[in-house]
Amino acid sequence: MKKYALLLSAAAFLFCGCFDVVHYIEPRGKNVFIDYRITSVMGKNDRDFKFDKDEILKDLNIKGMKTPPTIRDCGSEFENGFDLTLTVPDSMLKLPDEKTKFPVIPYRDRLGQYVLVFRSDKKLSKDDKMAQALLMTAKYRIALGGGFKLQRASLVTNDSPPKTSALSPYSLGSLSFVDIPLGLVLGNEAAVVLSGSPAISTSEMVSFFSALNKKRDDDEAKARADQERLDKIEQEKQENEERLRIEKEKEEMNSIEKVPGQDMAPE
Repeated sequence: MKKYALLLSAAAFLFCGCFDVVHYIEPRGKNVFIDYRITSVMGKNDRDFKFDKDEILKDLNIKGMKTPPTIRDCGSEFENGFDLTLTVPDSMLKLPDEKTKFPVIPYRDRLGQYVLVFRSDKKLSKDDKMAQALLMTAKYRIALGGGFKLQRASLVTNDSPPKTSALSPYSLGSLSFVDIPLGLVLGNEAAVVLSGSPAISTSEMVSFFSALNKKRDDDEAKARADQERLDKIEQEKQENEERLRIEKEKEEMNSIEKVPGQDMAPE
């Protein structure tokens, strides 16, 4: 799953031990502080462990940041991983485009809810699907601080039609958490909606995925219609070429069968 470098930069994570993902989000005035951390039980000196910082930043699809993200190695002799931190202005809390495979930066909707939108091209290979199944055993933990008290959380999966499931947030001290099997979101199209009030609304995400499905269906229908039109043109071209070939053969046969002087009157 190379395209998900942010999560699977070390492929050995999947096969050499369990790993954890912690995604911390903290509102700070007109900014949001984010700490994204992956750790594995592999040893710090494990030769198989590696990650590409450029690929990770590419996955983030961040443009226009005054202060670039910080990525550092983390771990001990018992674990390994990396830690990514960044502070983004509220103006960047927008819906991610299709190039952003993993939503490190949340979207904040008109109700003040934080939403993590996972995008996918819906074309997972056999290896990707196997890795995704293994990811069901991995935990994706979202933590919120900075005065944001998480009260409700929901998962919206784009199952055509979109399906909404309730999650179970909990608190430890001043922090709020919600845990999700990583395989439910990575490589899928889904959204995690986080609400700081007793009410929660998933209608925007349901509409978002429904519109996305409709656009895909329309694009596929257009592609099929265009292909059928091209196929028809090609068929007509071949039929015309075949007709001309037959006509030419008839003309050649007629010219061969014609006896010289056969039209002359007898003496």
